[in-house]
Amino acid sequence: MRFLLLLPLLLATALPAAEPLNLSAALRQPGLSVVITGGTPLVVTVTNQSAAPVTIAQPAGLICAGGDSRVVTLRALEVNVAAHAAAEATVPAAFLRDGEPTKPWLPTAETEPRLAPLLGYLASHNDMPRLTAQLLVRCVVTDIDFAAWQRSLGVEPPAEPTPEHIVAAIDALGVLRELAPEKTFALATDPRLKLLALRNPVARRKAMQLYGIDLPEAPLPPELGTLLHTKPGDNCPICRQRALMQPREDGL
Repeated sequence: MRFLLLLPLLLATALPAAEPLNLSAALRQPGLSVVITGGTPLVVTVTNQSAAPVTIAQPAGLICAGGDSRVVTLRALEVNVAAHAAAEATVPAAFLRDGEPTKPWLPTAETEPRLAPLLGYLASHNDMPRLTAQLLVRCVVTDIDFAAWQRSLGVEPPAEPTPEHIVAAIDALGVLRELAPEKTFALATDPRLKLLALRNPVARRKAMQLYGIDLPEAPLPPELGTLLHTKPGDNCPICRQRALMQPREDGL
């Protein structure tokens, strides 16, 4: 009789843990409610009304649709939701193309293979600024130039961009050169960005490296002894004048 009582408990502990669900599967799972809102980043809200905990795991590169607009997630997402509970998580994302999105977003089966090298790079560079990452996506997918990117941010040329935008563009150009050195991107041949970056004190040094600009070496500063009198015998104006005033051996 004791064996029969213990059998259900043994069977329960032997059952494997539930496999994580991706977002598309979670939307079809009974007892789960998944809502994706936001933009950059996306906000994923999960409500679990079932009696078992649920894990949602989604690799980077998921493309979500909102009307004609598309966003792509830039990092992996994992959400652990207890039974009869709710949880919320954010994931960095970038627009693939401009448009007025309808919300909430819905995950799609669309893929963008060209983003694979960039997503791998971002996975090992957690300090990538949001603006730089978003510009990188647009450069890889649509080869956007600086002026078009400014328009997407609401800055109409010839209005001056913010210093933050200039630095983000130069940082993005550096990553593009690293990921695809054989390709010439529109961002790299944009003369206005080049001029703005060389005028920006934060971006100037990196811009000079990217654009192959070398400044001539500055002449060495003169020795202090040629300018100021620091000790007897200096080659300073005072010592030189004293030397001229000394009588010469020939009496002249």
